[in-house]
Amino acid sequence: MGPTVPLRRALLDHITGVEEYTPPATWYLGASTTTPGDDGSNFTEPADSAYARIAISDWNTASGSSPASTTNITADAFGPADSGMGPLTHWGLFEAASGGTPQWVGEFDDAKTLGAGDTGSVAAGAIELQLGDPDDFT
Repeated sequence: MGPTVPLRRALLDHITGVEEYTPPATWYLGASTTTPGDDGSNFTEPADSAYARIAISDWNTASGSSPASTTNITADAFGPADSGMGPLTHWGLFEAASGGTPQWVGEFDDAKTLGAGDTGSVAAGAIELQLGDPDDFT
């Protein structure tokens, strides 16, 4: 998983000078109970009334080369759940606190189902973004 089709196109247009791309100051982490598509479709956020995306504005400096990667700096949590959420299997980064299509998607290491009153923690370093997989060049 990785950047969705809309973000890949925006980044290519930016690099080639076709159109400027300005990333949001804050990305919003959402959770999905379904496997998202390559274009960000099929991202199903929990219907629980206490669910909200998590604001992420602090990232580690990218490192590595094949692939290069970065991770979130701070820990946070979804919940506590009102009626229940899950299983939360995938995550997505959005440009807004609500609405829109995820620009980057990934899979949680462990799916989590939250019962009423439960919280789902997202540890520092748990959200990893990577670019430049060696398989991209074969």
